[in-house]
Amino acid sequence: MHLITDLVCVGSLMFYISIAKPDNYGYMLLVYNCVAFLLQPLFGFLADKFNKTIQLKILMASSGVLVLLGWGMSLLHIGYAAAILVGLGNALFHSVGGKQALMQSKKATPGGVFVSLGAIGLGTGVLFLSVTVPSFIIYFIFPAIVLGFWILHFFTNWDTEEIQYDKPKTVSIAALAVSLVLLCIAVAIRSFLGFFATMSELIDTNIETFLLSVFAFLGKAAGGIILDFAGPYILIAISTLIGVVSAFFLKYVPVDYAFVFSINILMPLTLDMMRKHFINKEGFAFGFTAAFLIPGYLFAMVAKGNAPGILTWIIALVSGIMLIGYCLLIKDKRICFRKS
Repeated sequence: MHLITDLVCVGSLMFYISIAKPDNYGYMLLVYNCVAFLLQPLFGFLADKFNKTIQLKILMASSGVLVLLGWGMSLLHIGYAAAILVGLGNALFHSVGGKQALMQSKKATPGGVFVSLGAIGLGTGVLFLSVTVPSFIIYFIFPAIVLGFWILHFFTNWDTEEIQYDKPKTVSIAALAVSLVLLCIAVAIRSFLGFFATMSELIDTNIETFLLSVFAFLGKAAGGIILDFAGPYILIAISTLIGVVSAFFLKYVPVDYAFVFSINILMPLTLDMMRKHFINKEGFAFGFTAAFLIPGYLFAMVAKGNAPGILTWIIALVSGIMLIGYCLLIKDKRICFRKS
């Protein structure tokens, strides 16, 4: 479902851009990304609050409705409405789906597998900008696969029992705030490096573009497995070694793939670390992590000259206010640092 969601959301917008050829479509994509990522903490909070099986199924079904409405707007060439609607559907899907993935196990592999397949959907959707796609795929296959998967999800039986963790240590709000700030900065930096690498001028063919998404997929999936079997220190060492070495040779396209792999293997780690701050609040933990991808993404765009700098500062400020505001409102000091 993650693969299909990202494929339909991004593919619809790329198809609209390739047909309508609007001016300044970069701003439309910026709106989509901000809606899709920055609203995930809110939707994650809702998923944690309405966490009964039927409630989560209704939320997931609602995400499918929003995606299909956005798909319809793209066919009608109403670009910004399409971007907002598919962004809303995408954000809601990720928050609910991410919660379901993270609550399956204490291990990091389920979360890594969940996030990994979205990269394939994203990479495939981007190809719709430059590859001629038969109209029947857009008009009939897209809505059919969305409806099919969402109906299947609605009638699938699964439980929502809370995972029983070890009793967490009591820590101060200050310790919680510092750890969250460091983690969010790490997520933003990883986002910056990842987007900066994927916007390389050397990536100029459809195959090379798609291969970037393949290596992002491999990295995210492998990250969870490595974390479970070898632990965080080995995972960080692998990521750092590959990243530092490949950073000196990014003028060679194959090295870009290794660099993207090294960045993405840390995603399951950041998700797992965030989950350790918010016990049995997997929806918010997932959405909170995703929101801090946006500052790094915007700084990468500015570094490439693709967006006005003021937007970066505005979004970074909003993200910072969101973090500080949450820390100030925290009343329960016993939600940080559980034993693994």
